[in-house]
Amino acid sequence: LAGLAARLFPALTEDRRAQALLNVVSVVPGAAGAFRRDAVVRVMGWPERTLTEDTDLVTIGMGGNDLNLFGTLIGGCIAAARTDPEGTPCADLGEKKLASTITGIRKRLTAAFLGVKNRAPKAEVIAVGYPQIVPARGTCLTLLPIAAGDYPFARRVNQQLDDAVRAAAAKAKVGFADVWAATAGHDVCAKDPWINGAQERPNEAIPFHPFAAE
Repeated sequence: LAGLAARLFPALTEDRRAQALLNVVSVVPGAAGAFRRDAVVRVMGWPERTLTEDTDLVTIGMGGNDLNLFGTLIGGCIAAARTDPEGTPCADLGEKKLASTITGIRKRLTAAFLGVKNRAPKAEVIAVGYPQIVPARGTCLTLLPIAAGDYPFARRVNQQLDDAVRAAAAKAKVGFADVWAATAGHDVCAKDPWINGAQERPNEAIPFHPFAAE
């Protein structure tokens, strides 16, 4: 929380500057995690209400941190790979839970999108899908250090999460930005990656987050 607070403490000032200069209001990114709202309210970094009746555009990128999906995939699968680097330890543990987790995320996203529409009835609301993080073929164990046999499972998680965002957007009748198609050939393992891997890249991207190119 302390690290997040240090990053977000200036946010209220920046929020006002963005409004004054660009006529936009920034909001907390979904990647801050499920605790994001509570954390930023505690450090007084963001106003509680960032949507108003005259808001005209809202883009929303969220879902991966819900129900600990990415936490399990990144933390759990990497840990499992240490004992079974060639097998499918993560798939063996997570396959049975995947469908119910994705269903739960889709329902939560639908409710969130509908809530945004209710709070900002005049706004165009656009749900942003997920990029291709895991390659369709091949491995890059340094950048994505999960078991070699778990790559297909991780790819399914990645794609099904994007499908959940798309389905929730359709259900809530909001727009959808197809990032999956746009990032084809630019996954973590690609020659021209748009998504960072496990390494720290100061001033470029934190692990498993997009570079500026995306």
